[in-house]
Amino acid sequence: MKKLVSMLLILTMLTACLPAALAELDKPKAAEQTFSRIYDSEYSTLNYLYDSSGATTCNFVDTLVEYDNYGILNDCLAESWECSEDGLVWTFHLRPGVMWYTADGEEYAETVADDFVYAANRVLDPAYASKTADVLYVLKNGEAYYNGECEWEDVGVKALDDYTLEYTLDYACPYFESLLSWVCFMPCNRQFGEEMGEDFGIDNYTLLYNGAYIMTELEPQARHVFTRNENYWDVENIHIEKIVETYNAEATTLGPQLFLSGETQEASMTAAEAASWRENDETKDLVRPSRSAFSYSYWYAFNFYPTYDEQYNPDNYQKAVNNLNFRKSIFHALDRISLLLTEAVDEESASEYLQNTITPPTFATTDGVDYTQIGDLAQFANTDSYDPDKALEYKAAALPELEEAGVTLPVVLYMPYCTDKSAKAERAQLCEQMLEELLGSDYVDVVIEGYPATDYLNNTRRAGNYSFMEVYWGPDYADPYTFTDPFRLVQKYGYIYMADGLAEETTADDPDGRMDRLERYWKNVVYDDMVNPAETIVDDITERYTILANAEAWLIENAYVVPYALENPGYVASYLNPFESQYAAFGVSENRFKYQWVYESPVSMDEYVQLDQEWNAEREKRLAESK
Repeated sequence: MKKLVSMLLILTMLTACLPAALAELDKPKAAEQTFSRIYDSEYSTLNYLYDSSGATTCNFVDTLVEYDNYGILNDCLAESWECSEDGLVWTFHLRPGVMWYTADGEEYAETVADDFVYAANRVLDPAYASKTADVLYVLKNGEAYYNGECEWEDVGVKALDDYTLEYTLDYACPYFESLLSWVCFMPCNRQFGEEMGEDFGIDNYTLLYNGAYIMTELEPQARHVFTRNENYWDVENIHIEKIVETYNAEATTLGPQLFLSGETQEASMTAAEAASWRENDETKDLVRPSRSAFSYSYWYAFNFYPTYDEQYNPDNYQKAVNNLNFRKSIFHALDRISLLLTEAVDEESASEYLQNTITPPTFATTDGVDYTQIGDLAQFANTDSYDPDKALEYKAAALPELEEAGVTLPVVLYMPYCTDKSAKAERAQLCEQMLEELLGSDYVDVVIEGYPATDYLNNTRRAGNYSFMEVYWGPDYADPYTFTDPFRLVQKYGYIYMADGLAEETTADDPDGRMDRLERYWKNVVYDDMVNPAETIVDDITERYTILANAEAWLIENAYVVPYALENPGYVASYLNPFESQYAAFGVSENRFKYQWVYESPVSMDEYVQLDQEWNAEREKRLAESK
């Protein structure tokens, strides 16, 4: 069975002139195309040049390209574009006549190439401290300008005329087009941006709009209203005329009740609530799985450089974790389906989210072969890691080696978890129970501790304050290379700390500090050396993917990580058909309301399953035609 949550499949980012026929429901659409929903957390900002949390602004401001509801790359503000033979220079030809409007719907100016130049200048200005500036480092001298090492004129973004925009890259980047769907590549009118200064994006009147909707009302902790931009260049694909968001401090817990009372047309719910609704004849057809193309990949990670309290004996743990058989005993002891049942309604739905690799299946293919079936990775992708007999075999092999290394049993595994959801606490308790019961509490002593969501990562993983914990990563662009980032030395906050000796001889001449990194993180360096050759391979995708797949297999084979699951986006009652929504596993596509209709009744579980099957078949067809 295909996963209910599919990830974007892309070989090369090609424009597709395909009809936008959608997986519509065979049921009446609402006579009034107004969609109402509730929220419990106010926007931190609408400034899309500063923070990706302003993702909702993708309904207000268009990007150069966009993805349709099948994940096919289409033109948007750019009508066409081309790339130089060396892959470095990209030229975009803008759609003429796309106007900027104020929050009152008054015409302000035309969208031109300089709007993209000005936006990039603000994002890359170090004084602006944009949280997405590093995404623009792909531009020639982008990072150098941010670090004060060159002038703006040296940065690879130019307006050749009002309708011609040129990006010059620092290196050939096969996934560059997918980066263009990020908020930091959105345009900003220069005159308006300069007039607003630091106030840009603080409310709906400090934004301009060239997209599908205009935010006509913004009353914090009360109400937001998006009104269809009747002058939008593609208004025929904007069916919902008005979106109304109403504040409710208890939206998360009261959502299901408010849905039944008609106060909202969409409400999220837990697996337990969904199961309860499914058992009730009056509500069983009102709930369905939620659906998100942008889904995090989860795995359990070992820490090789523990910094936690001495009461948990981090030195003893560090000696144990550097033993391969010890790690593999834990690798094979995790019953991941049982863990997933904390988020799913039953075992069948839980299995939909199980994965055996870091990079999700169906994220990328080459020559018709899924990335996870390439090279050494295939053997792990097709094998369930949970195997109690193997776990005990590796334990038996580890015991004499641990004794020789001076390890005292039981080894304390300190496992923090976030307390923002009850399922996470339940999962941590299950993990403690299954490891101690199968391997023996005389072998491992799992100590769990809850931490509040506020500053959770800084207090746990990023601080090295753990032995073993659930971690995650989401893709930033359409290439498996994005899933190497957590394990690279370039990461400010690495996902793995490794320190059990030098991997190779180093010399005193070490201007890049490689010796110091080897002393503390030598396995990361080995991984870097395995991955780095793929960075420069842009014309042989099979070779590129093979290098990346083999490096990922190395992480799994050595049990540095235990792949776990795709994020389960949960369950929802909604009058929207999720298969009409724009679809991409990165960027802001899924936040857009383009293509969607409001239906007279909610989408049921059965309707969802049927649409999912139809959507997958049609998507495969369209992707094949777009090559």
